[in-house]
Amino acid sequence: MIDRLQRKFIIIIMLLVSILLSVILCSTCIFLYFNLKTQMNTSLKNAVSFIESWEESDDNPNPETPYEKILDDKKNQKMVKPSEIKKLEYAMAYSSISVISYDTKTKKMDIKLNYSSMSEKILRKTAEKVAESKKQSGIVKSTNLFYYSTEYENGIFVAFTRTDTIIATLTRYIILILCAEGIALVIIFFTSIYLSKLAMEPIKKVMNEQKRFIADASHELKTPLTVIMANNSILYSHPETLVKSQMNWIESTNEEIRHMSRLINDMLILAKSESGMIEKDFEPVNFSDIVMGTVLQFEALAYEREITIKDEIDENIIIFGNEMLLKQLVMSFLDNAVKYEEERGEIRVSLHKKKEKVKFEVQNSKTYMDEEAVSHVFDRFYRAENAKKNMESFGLGLSIAQSIVKRHNGQIYVSSNEKEGTSFWVLF
Repeated sequence: MIDRLQRKFIIIIMLLVSILLSVILCSTCIFLYFNLKTQMNTSLKNAVSFIESWEESDDNPNPETPYEKILDDKKNQKMVKPSEIKKLEYAMAYSSISVISYDTKTKKMDIKLNYSSMSEKILRKTAEKVAESKKQSGIVKSTNLFYYSTEYENGIFVAFTRTDTIIATLTRYIILILCAEGIALVIIFFTSIYLSKLAMEPIKKVMNEQKRFIADASHELKTPLTVIMANNSILYSHPETLVKSQMNWIESTNEEIRHMSRLINDMLILAKSESGMIEKDFEPVNFSDIVMGTVLQFEALAYEREITIKDEIDENIIIFGNEMLLKQLVMSFLDNAVKYEEERGEIRVSLHKKKEKVKFEVQNSKTYMDEEAVSHVFDRFYRAENAKKNMESFGLGLSIAQSIVKRHNGQIYVSSNEKEGTSFWVLF
């Protein structure tokens, strides 16, 4: 299931990225096409402008001289204006351009520039199409040429270039963009694998905990159910006997029912706390009164086991939370402390406030846990070796405590050593 979720996560990420990159590619291609078309149009316009200005100039001694030669001669003699040369050089930078003059009345055509090496036949055919269209710029589809034209007294000046130039330039850009997008997709693919593993890790942990919780809960419920069924079988097998004579089986059944009731109650508290169902009941609570009242409840039980409870509780410490859960937290700590403290031991309970922090601590003087037990002490249904003999414990008390602390945005800690015993404390 987790693997399927991870695959779905990767597929969704790749699809979204692919769609995004496709949109970017299409937008870029459209932008590049119109940009190249504009640049081409500017190039043709500059070429026509140069020819027009030179035709009207008094510096042109021989109209029959090819413009390529005139341009070279005038550049050498510095007779052509630098701005005009710049215009033509700008035009030539983008494509091979041809410029002609076409007399619309006599049908005479003069080739002014022919850097594209197009045949006279193609240029004439194109010029005729341009004259017929009466549009200043566009594409002649029959000859596949892009043009820009201006009118003069007897005809038109037309600059041509091949549309292949735009397509070739656009193709180069598209190839570069596709290569970049391919590399980006590869990087995103491996990144999504890594991120999916990070995203699935908490889900894996929760699912594993849930499986273990169900298995442990089933195991804990199985024993009392087995005893109850066995007791009932005995009672059914002696229907003629009086109830009084069977009281030991009935009491055993009642004890197992109480055992199950405590377990189910603990599981409900844990479920409610972790689901956040009771967060709406949060309000300012006098935590000092809760701790003091719970200590008084456990003093009788501690006295029976010759355990001393010493408390240092600051008065009127107010925190924002759920009163029932906070009481359950204190009871879990004290219940755990009294259950596992050795006889004639000492339990110290303290509650203090320093600046914006509230510290609640319960310390056993003679109880000690090894490192492995400390690392698992908050796990559900976990019981250390010295705790397994206590059949009243389900191993849920400290898990409940941890869940309650998290719901109140606090931190819970544990430390244990042979010299000082075991200490649990919470910071709010």
